[in-house]
Amino acid sequence: MSNRRITESVVEEAALSWFEELGYAVLSGPDIALGELFSERGSYGNVILEGRLRTALTGINPGVPAEAIEDAYRKLTRTIHESPLLYANNYSFHRMLVDGVDVEYRTSDGLIAGDKVWLVDFNNADNNDWLIVNQFTVIEGQSNRRPDVIVFLNGLPVGVIELKNPGDEQATIKNAFQQIQTYKNEIPSLFPCNEILLVSDGIEARAGTLTADWEWFMPWRTIEGEDIAPKGTPELDVLIKGRFEINLYMAGTPAERLAIIKEALEHILSLEDGKVRFVQAVTELSRAFALAVPHEQALRIRDEAGFFQAVRAALVKNTSGNGGQRCLSRLSENIRTEP
Repeated sequence: MSNRRITESVVEEAALSWFEELGYAVLSGPDIALGELFSERGSYGNVILEGRLRTALTGINPGVPAEAIEDAYRKLTRTIHESPLLYANNYSFHRMLVDGVDVEYRTSDGLIAGDKVWLVDFNNADNNDWLIVNQFTVIEGQSNRRPDVIVFLNGLPVGVIELKNPGDEQATIKNAFQQIQTYKNEIPSLFPCNEILLVSDGIEARAGTLTADWEWFMPWRTIEGEDIAPKGTPELDVLIKGRFEINLYMAGTPAERLAIIKEALEHILSLEDGKVRFVQAVTELSRAFALAVPHEQALRIRDEAGFFQAVRAALVKNTSGNGGQRCLSRLSENIRTEP
């Protein structure tokens, strides 16, 4: 009789299959490692798949000369290692991801032209390189680590997924979160390009950002009335198909911002004294932020501070009496009608 025991590898294989359904290519880390026939890495310290990135930059920016593409590549790879602070490098990368990389080049008539090199094709998702790699070894200093699954967008490691065995009582998603914190300390070069972190045991799943603590790792909840999965579907499946579908990184649309605020409101209101504690914390954050600006470390969390302030405003305005439900219903309606 075959072995039907649930292991961590079962969860990993399921995750890979769900990504594959979304159109991602799937590769094994050992197959693209240094020295292999289909190697895509110069060393175990290289976390960017350089060939894929250069190919994507050329394809996404067809009107930009090759020397400007190479300049953008150099600026990107230099900027993400520029500061000793991981979060500062992550912030710099995010700005490049959203705003593009400014370049200059000399035209055929000798003039200097300015342009942008985009890291992602925001207009045509199919023009990007979507890749999942499992068992991706990273060696940095004396640390040798192998996260379970890495999400690559145009060769950039934008997502890290750590999985645990659902059949092991001691292997919780909180353990997976703590494992990611270890990775951030021991192999920080993996994280400057990170946009999302995910932890799961295959059934339960949570996602968060690089700066989020455990309380802010949250499940992906389907929008009321627009379920994307049947009842009983594992949270990992729902989260992958909700957060990693191919338009995930087309960040900043009104609909996505509303969805994130709605999810945050639901989470806060589900906690004991959540509203009171959150409002107080954001009030204190806002005061400290105002005092600290324009210090570099304050500016690097500007977007996060703005998000918390937006959530605080929604809570204060809409959660008196039945206002909480009215607020969530209004947000749901806005999301459904967003063009």
